[in-house]
Amino acid sequence: MTETTSAETTAPVIYKEVTIPQGSEVEDTSTEKIVTYVSENPSIVRILSNGLIVGVAPGTATVTITRTDGTTEVIQVTITAVDNAYEYDFTSNDAFYCTHELDEFDPAGLVSDLRRRTVSTDGTKGEWEAVDFSVLNFVSTPAETYKAPYFTGGIEAVIKQELPNGELYTSAVTVGDVTIAMLGDADLNGDVDALDAATVLMYAAAAGAGETPAIYSSENAEAESIALKCADTDGNGEINAIDAANVLMYSAIMGAEATANWSDVLAAKEEPND
Repeated sequence: MTETTSAETTAPVIYKEVTIPQGSEVEDTSTEKIVTYVSENPSIVRILSNGLIVGVAPGTATVTITRTDGTTEVIQVTITAVDNAYEYDFTSNDAFYCTHELDEFDPAGLVSDLRRRTVSTDGTKGEWEAVDFSVLNFVSTPAETYKAPYFTGGIEAVIKQELPNGELYTSAVTVGDVTIAMLGDADLNGDVDALDAATVLMYAAAAGAGETPAIYSSENAEAESIALKCADTDGNGEINAIDAANVLMYSAIMGAEATANWSDVLAAKEEPND
């Protein structure tokens, strides 16, 4: 696993990928020698969650590499501006992933518009041109990003393309305003179990009686909104006994097999009885 700095960049990154000094062995991320990277100055050198070191602004910063065998190494990383590098501009979308089982993020779901233009070192800027979403490469999956009881925030992505002169170019961006939670976790405790089914049933009963209940907390609007989406297991906009039954089925499979998949649970519920 790789520990990173928590700093985020807000300005477009127009500096090229950092080449690690030969012999530093920082690319050895096997389970036998897990490496952590820490940047002394994230405003110049930023370390992404996958361990990629990227430039943020011109300058020199110290990066400390620590291995599980107790050895450490300190390297100086110098970032220089690249002439006619690309500046990116994008419009982020809000996205809700009510499960952490997804294999990867969908760029089209997180970005509605992506464009670029060249920027020279003297400040001259080219014309904007549209760029396909496929150039976005996310450094983590929803499963890796999810943290119980839920995750909210932007998602790190890397854009790798060639500059007009043919040189490989890497840009680090943060896109989207993403929420990731566990489907069925109505009480937002990081587990899906019978307590969640009971929570769903009590909410459905109160709503059916004409009340305006809170499934999680009326005093925490963000958490309440997330809990409601987690409780609506079949995504039909209603929270009822069917959702509670889905939660129980998921929980039972988890208890018996130690693994469950919501897609299989929902598909099984839709199959007609013989």
